[in-house]
Amino acid sequence: MKILAVTMGRYLQVFLNLYNAMSAQQELPRPALFVADSKNYLKAEKVFPELAELVTLKEWELTGKGAVMVPDFERIARFQEACPQTLWNVLLCDRRIFFGRLVKSKQDYKSHYSYTQLLAILDVFLCEIEAFLEAEQPDVVLSFSSTTIGDYLFEILAKEKEIPYLQLKATKINNRLSLNDTGTGIPAHLTQRLADPVPFSQEVRKEALAVLDGVRNRGLKYEGAILFSWQRMLDKLRNAPAILANKAVQAYQNANTTIIKDDKHLPPTFRSAWYVNIVHPLRTYYLGRKNAYLQESELKEQGSYLFYPLHFEPEVSLQVFGKPFQNQIETVRNLALSVPVTMKVVVKEHPRSLGFRKLSYYKKLLAIPNVRLVDPFLPAKNIIEHADVVAVVSGSIGLEAAILGKPVLVLGTVNYELLPDSMVRKIKGIHRLDREIKQLIQDHNYDEEAVLRYISAIIDDSVAVNMYTDLLGKSARYSRNEETKELTVSYQRLSSYLINKVRVSTC
Repeated sequence: MKILAVTMGRYLQVFLNLYNAMSAQQELPRPALFVADSKNYLKAEKVFPELAELVTLKEWELTGKGAVMVPDFERIARFQEACPQTLWNVLLCDRRIFFGRLVKSKQDYKSHYSYTQLLAILDVFLCEIEAFLEAEQPDVVLSFSSTTIGDYLFEILAKEKEIPYLQLKATKINNRLSLNDTGTGIPAHLTQRLADPVPFSQEVRKEALAVLDGVRNRGLKYEGAILFSWQRMLDKLRNAPAILANKAVQAYQNANTTIIKDDKHLPPTFRSAWYVNIVHPLRTYYLGRKNAYLQESELKEQGSYLFYPLHFEPEVSLQVFGKPFQNQIETVRNLALSVPVTMKVVVKEHPRSLGFRKLSYYKKLLAIPNVRLVDPFLPAKNIIEHADVVAVVSGSIGLEAAILGKPVLVLGTVNYELLPDSMVRKIKGIHRLDREIKQLIQDHNYDEEAVLRYISAIIDDSVAVNMYTDLLGKSARYSRNEETKELTVSYQRLSSYLINKVRVSTC
């Protein structure tokens, strides 16, 4: 079983550890790799000396090549003709290509590539990835996200060549990870299991009931969720001098490291740290004084309202799963002008966006007559409980609302749209938004058995591993501490799951 792994950032280290764990269970040929993030690649080389011996396609080399060549428009047109979706999706999913280099730190929407350069980069990636698949002949393509050009194209081209494709994704249920046959749609195994009349085991159902109770008592808490509070913002400001000094040294070292210097995907080290540790906390404080945020005690006084949680942007949840709704000010405007005239729209900022947007963004939202901003530090559960209806593009808050018995309107693509239409309704057209909202509220019928079956289906075909906090080592994330074990145990569990899924997918 030969694996071609498509990795981004620290997922490279995760895969190499996973491959070693799999090799301990059965003999495997050497994998092939597609790697994004040159800086992380250099770090991985120091820990995994065998990395230099693996056949590797490097994203930054393809991007550099594409940025200086002339695209073959006829070749791109042929690819587009054979592809059922627009190839703009491939470029749009990669915010590092489509937007500015500071896009993770501020609203930086101007790409540093021209239209011709974008097409040339796309041309290079199409040719190189297709040739790579032909040369390596993998038994399965394993991915971890849909956030780069490579991620997106490997799925398209692998399926075109009938090579099994699997993407490891967090399910947002406890710390459950699932291997899906797609990174951009609803996985087939979930749809099939929900249609299967065979009952779930008592163990699975017991865990599903515990999830249900947990959401009702504490909200939907899942491993890897960002932890945020005003204290954390103050800590950033307090620790900023030491962090910025360290980042200044890193920036100097990066400027003298050819690979990193030439990798246009990497954000400017010092400027990014400046925004995150100085601008964001100060702006959050300033916005708190300028914006009249609703507190929980005031939510009941609003009367009926629709709750809309803002997404961090640009992010895969908008770029891929909700492409028509990337302008969230206009999304909120459409919702606000489609609800019953006596209903308000309560908007909550995403924790990752605290201090990210300027005051002018919120002024545009508040210029809509029936829109109110709620305290961004207030738990989503507290806002959902007082809402009449919840609208989302994607994201876990919609699932939390459905479990809490609220009607949910979905604008993008989410797995939980598999719940009954009387609970979760995906809109079929923006021109019918007012009727969709009215009908959803009128027809809402909470079906607990359907919710339990949905959660059980996720648990039944997933594995419990702390991906973000343990394997990726991300800080300021919610962790399922009761599941934390030695990393070797986590990798053994994940490798057994992967071997079984690959065996099924290649049968």
